[in-house]
Amino acid sequence: MQTLFSNSDQIIIDAYNAYQSSLINYISVRVGNKELAKDLSQDVFLRLVSYKSMIRKDTVRSMIYTIAYNLVIDYLRRYYRSEEHTSELQSH
Repeated sequence: MQTLFSNSDQIIIDAYNAYQSSLINYISVRVGNKELAKDLSQDVFLRLVSYKSMIRKDTVRSMIYTIAYNLVIDYLRRYYRSEEHTSELQSH
């Protein structure tokens, strides 16, 4: 019987089911906003798809959390940069 999904597709689907809620919690603690954490967690899985050719079942969890960490860092950099810019404009 032929499957509908490739092996890497199935790994991503399984990882989504296994890690989605804990990933939202991980991100939420760092950004302080549950809705934003949900959005960023979706971005994690979208980026994971771009690494499809490198995905293995034994490394997918670490890939997910590495991508999440980097997305959170990028978000916080943009956030604090915009805060600095806003406070500079208000002080003039």
